[in-house]
Amino acid sequence: MKNTNTELPNHHKILLILDTQFVHWKGTQRFLFEMGSYLTKHGYEVTLLENANSELPDKPVKMDVNIPFKIVSLRFRKIFGVYVVPKSFIMSEKPDIIYATNLNSLPFIPSAGFKTIFGCLVLNISSLPYLQKSEKIKFRLKSYIFVTIQRFLWRNHQIMIHALNEDQGDWVRKITKNRYPVRVIGIPVEYPYMDIGTRIAQKAKNDKFTILYFGAFSNYRGFKEFIDIIKFIETKEINEDIIFLIAGDGPLKSQVVEVATSYDNVKFIERPSDNEKWKIMLNSDLFIYPSVIENFSIIAAEAQICGLPSLVADILPLKNIVINGKTGHVLALNNIEKMAYDKIYEYMQLWMDNYEKYKEMRIEISVLSKRLCKEEVLPKLLDMIQYFVQNDLVVCSPK
Repeated sequence: MKNTNTELPNHHKILLILDTQFVHWKGTQRFLFEMGSYLTKHGYEVTLLENANSELPDKPVKMDVNIPFKIVSLRFRKIFGVYVVPKSFIMSEKPDIIYATNLNSLPFIPSAGFKTIFGCLVLNISSLPYLQKSEKIKFRLKSYIFVTIQRFLWRNHQIMIHALNEDQGDWVRKITKNRYPVRVIGIPVEYPYMDIGTRIAQKAKNDKFTILYFGAFSNYRGFKEFIDIIKFIETKEINEDIIFLIAGDGPLKSQVVEVATSYDNVKFIERPSDNEKWKIMLNSDLFIYPSVIENFSIIAAEAQICGLPSLVADILPLKNIVINGKTGHVLALNNIEKMAYDKIYEYMQLWMDNYEKYKEMRIEISVLSKRLCKEEVLPKLLDMIQYFVQNDLVVCSPK
């Protein structure tokens, strides 16, 4: 689609609807902040409606940014696992367009009669093969509810879908029988330094090869696999020249503390700030993130933007970020310890034998990863929204 990057007058209104609370600084909230700020800059009147009837995660990281748009907090009712947004508020806002972040939990929104873009920010289709049986059954039940709702309540409504990866796009096309247009656009990621290439070029060599895991210490996030990789490497000679750095937080934090206590070359940084995060990534030498619960991994994208060669799980959302063989490698989960060891050895040899060439590789990774940064992605999101505001969609007949 041609980019129509032109400003619209202020009377165009967009209502962003979030099925949780906006105050904590997580991936969906970051995305809405970036998109809402960008739309405000380009002439939209932006209002964000959050769900006050949702629980915050343990020890939420609060936002520390100036928000240039209006926030309204209301309690959403929950019926059979989906939220019902107060229709009276939507009608009073009379938006030109609605952006709803969660396809599965906010499916009643089109009944208000306004153009609606559904996001797929928590639709982890690529993770289904790795889930437990009970979780798969729960997902099928939610999908059945969604299919029933969209079949009977979405008729004659103007709807578009914003998918974050092709797995999501294919699933939505199949489950809606290709009735609604789908745009596949990733999440805009911060590009921290204008001179990131210079910073990499001037980076002093670490005393030891530093391998980073940065993320949530929880099931399916690749944390257990990373611990297995540490234990495997501990039996190899190269272990003497390696530092494992684990940064983040999560329900399995006690295991991090146990591993950091057991091995002298394992260091733990709990919940570093954003500024500390960028410094950690720039100063590390390799990023490992074998998570299988992803739709678009901001942390993997940030590592790539910092020029970190990355080893990730072989799922499409991560393969969309890591260019296999160029900016890193995707690894199958079976026998991942041996596969990770082989790649660690390759990167480490380059780091040891020709550090200047290693830094050139990192600069190239950073350049290739600019496609993920918000300066590239936000105009695509704006184009999607402006096109929908300016045009009525033809709802296709089911195929």
